[in-house]
Amino acid sequence: KTINSASLPICKIEAKIAGSYVSLDVSIASRLHRGVATQALIKQWCVEYPTLRILGVVLKQLLVTNHLNDPYTGGLSSYGLVVLLRDVLKADSLVFQAARNQGRLGYNPENSIEGSHLHSLFSPELNLGRQFLVFLHLYGISFDPMRHTIG
Repeated sequence: KTINSASLPICKIEAKIAGSYVSLDVSIASRLHRGVATQALIKQWCVEYPTLRILGVVLKQLLVTNHLNDPYTGGLSSYGLVVLLRDVLKADSLVFQAARNQGRLGYNPENSIEGSHLHSLFSPELNLGRQFLVFLHLYGISFDPMRHTIG
């Protein structure tokens, strides 16, 4: 199926391989195509925000399950989802750091596990459940496009 209303020409291909359906969107390169630059940017964001990749996959599957993943039919693109998610993770890490610096998290450096391999498992920055709920709350309940921006 060809999507003529997209900003870039897109062919949507669906095939049955080994009993499972596989869906693939193919865009045709043009002077407007920025796929390579976008890929580098998203890789950089994944380094800055380690939970971005995992949360992105979970949220993308949520969109696919509810048929909200095709931007040309009113859904949200993968890139759009990553930008929204990165904005939440950026704000979340700033709030966490401020709270930690003010001692409001019960953080005690003497009892810290920062030097151990367990630090990344218990660090509030990597609390996937909390970050997932923050994302859903922000964009599902409290986001006001007249007051909020995404940067």
